[in-house]
Amino acid sequence: MGLADFFLVKMEEEEVEQAPFDWKWMCMPRLPWAPPSDPPPFYRLNQNIPLLVAMIMGFQHSLAMIGGIVTVPLLLAGPFDARMTTKEQEYLISAGLIVSGVLSLIQIKQFKFGNSGYFLGTGLISVLGTSFTFVPIARTAMKFMMADDSSMPCASDYDCTNAWADVSGEAIPGVTNEGQCNIESGMCKFSGQEAYGAFLGTCMVCALLEIAM
Repeated sequence: MGLADFFLVKMEEEEVEQAPFDWKWMCMPRLPWAPPSDPPPFYRLNQNIPLLVAMIMGFQHSLAMIGGIVTVPLLLAGPFDARMTTKEQEYLISAGLIVSGVLSLIQIKQFKFGNSGYFLGTGLISVLGTSFTFVPIARTAMKFMMADDSSMPCASDYDCTNAWADVSGEAIPGVTNEGQCNIESGMCKFSGQEAYGAFLGTCMVCALLEIAM
């Protein structure tokens, strides 16, 4: 069955089985003094919903989640925290979008582990993405780490090849990373990539411990 045939079959099923959806209830604002209106139909788990409603709800979910997925890496990798380059920020945003899409698919689809009775995913319409809960923790952790010395020796900021980036997103050793070389110890301070990677690895280990518990 082709994609066009699938849509035609779904639309024919909706005309036979379900009443028209109340778009006014979902799209129009409700005034405080207006009388209460009838709520939309309640759809049970695994019940087919109208195709157009599913498409609009999916589009609404994507618009709601994309802001949070994009904002978190922009904040953490920006010039005031991890100080990464523009390309590295773009990479983090792309990785967040891809991982969020794959994990949301697993969460919604719900995969069964053979005959064990265990499932991966909830089977509900829920999306997974980055969380603002970890933003203040990550910013503080990266700030402290980027103030410590790494194992890379240096005589000036030019020797710190994994340089901090500036506001424009450019990373040029000796130009954009002023103060990255600790003259007293002769060691470069940790870069934003190292600080971000350390925090991300800590979160992954803690997530595995939470699953095991």
